Amino acid sequence: MTRPRLGTGRLTRLGVPVLLVAASAVASALLMVAGDGLGEWVFFTVVLSAGALTGWAALRSLSQAVRQRRAVERLRRVDPSGAARAAVRVERDRLSRQISAGLSRTLAGIADDAERALHEDDPSRALRSIHEQARGATSELRRQLGLLRETPDQPGGGATDDPAGAVRRRRVGRADLVLAALAATLALVESVGYSLLAQDWVYWPIVILTVLAASTVLGRTVAPAAAVLAAAGLLVGGWLTSVLVDLAVVPIIGGFWWFASFCVLVWTIGVHAGRSVAELLSVAFFIATAVTTIWLIDPANVPITILVLVGALATGLATGWWRRQARHAGGAIADREAVLEEARRAAVDAERLTMARDVHDVVSHGVGVIAMQAAAAQVCWPQQPESMRRCVQIIRDTVATTQAELGSLPLPTVARDETDLRALVGRIRASETSVELRLRDQVPPGTGEVIYRVVQESLTNVMRHAPGSQVTVDIECIEVSDDAGGRAVRVRVTDDGPGCPTGAGRGYGLIGLEERVRFAGGSLTLRQRGPGFAVEAVLPVPAGSTLSDVPAQVQGESP
Repeated sequence: MTRPRLGTGRLTRLGVPVLLVAASAVASALLMVAGDGLGEWVFFTVVLSAGALTGWAALRSLSQAVRQRRAVERLRRVDPSGAARAAVRVERDRLSRQISAGLSRTLAGIADDAERALHEDDPSRALRSIHEQARGATSELRRQLGLLRETPDQPGGGATDDPAGAVRRRRVGRADLVLAALAATLALVESVGYSLLAQDWVYWPIVILTVLAASTVLGRTVAPAAAVLAAAGLLVGGWLTSVLVDLAVVPIIGGFWWFASFCVLVWTIGVHAGRSVAELLSVAFFIATAVTTIWLIDPANVPITILVLVGALATGLATGWWRRQARHAGGAIADREAVLEEARRAAVDAERLTMARDVHDVVSHGVGVIAMQAAAAQVCWPQQPESMRRCVQIIRDTVATTQAELGSLPLPTVARDETDLRALVGRIRASETSVELRLRDQVPPGTGEVIYRVVQESLTNVMRHAPGSQVTVDIECIEVSDDAGGRAVRVRVTDDGPGCPTGAGRGYGLIGLEERVRFAGGSLTLRQRGPGFAVEAVLPVPAGSTLSDVPAQVQGESP
């Protein structure tokens, strides 16, 4: 722990001169009433200045503690959920701008090319551009998903506790060296000057003891208890030297250097009162020794000695008390901010994953349809111009739908039903993909969105990785054999394509799909099935949902 400086280091530049001028004015007023001379004016000015500085240090510590307490109360009134919602709003806006900056421009370029393909005599160049931009959109999508699924670095995340810092030895600082030099210089000048005034000669052992006593302030940082005990020993040594040699000169006593040395030592120990019993006992012993030696030599100065030393100890105790209160409040602030930051971080991470899933669902499906239609349009031109126009029209409509959904990220919760599933399957069939929809039961309320995303991601992957394969979408309600009993919805999407290459991992789409299903309380299974691939999701039916059979004529819908 670093020892504090004597208040002045924490005062404003204007505050110190103001305090000194005020102390000088008060001393002048007192001496005008008392009628004393210049020497007394200087003495009282120094005493009042020291008291003002240490008192202001205590008041500033009190002010800091009050501000910290108020900050604690303000933070305690902050609801973590409210902080999380605010952080999510900020992150949502940022992510929306970030995503729109890349993907929206690409989609706008595809829309422009689609318009050119519909109106130009030779749409070949526009169709090639659409295909290239669709591939670029796929690359941009992967980049965006990688960024969204990365955990952002937390401020201060690299900081670690420094175990050695707790046991690192304290060292004498530059401020202590300057203070000790000042005190020793004052002690030298004052002791020599007093000796010459009193007896026209200097007894150097007393001067040396005085300078050593003043220099004890050097230990206020590294060993304050030892420093005040050394100071007490030097006071006693000076008194014994004076008695044994029978000197007319007074021993170690008085002088302005006391304020730079002894008062600073006592104030410093007061600031850290309670940290060490040895320090408290040592400062009590020092004050008793100082008062006793002065009483033996110059009883008239006992009151001012007690006032100065006890005042330094009292202001140090007050300063230390309020600093500890401020540190305690600072710890409470840090703890509360950590709670709020954790709530914000968790909410933002969840929002990023939600955005990743939504962006993938919107863009991946749309870009997949665009790429397939662009390829089909290139094949149709110029032998089948009407088929080419139909493909381009689907591209234009898909771009419009994708742009609209990108503009509303994160996607709002939609109560999807069988109609949405049929529309989805119809769009995929328009991409020359054979899909059979077997809808054996109605979609239970509360499960439509997840079912829709399972089917959408599965069909998009078929278009992308197994073009030309036959796909079957089977949706039915099943009984579940758990302790509570009940029903679930099973969604199975199978194809007869080449299947998943050996060693291939799950992409962002399947990762997001698995998250959606898990959040809904269900399970997702992916497996190779001979020639082809199967995606199966089982979702619990929310309590209170009613099920009824779908009319027979829509149970099997073939292309």
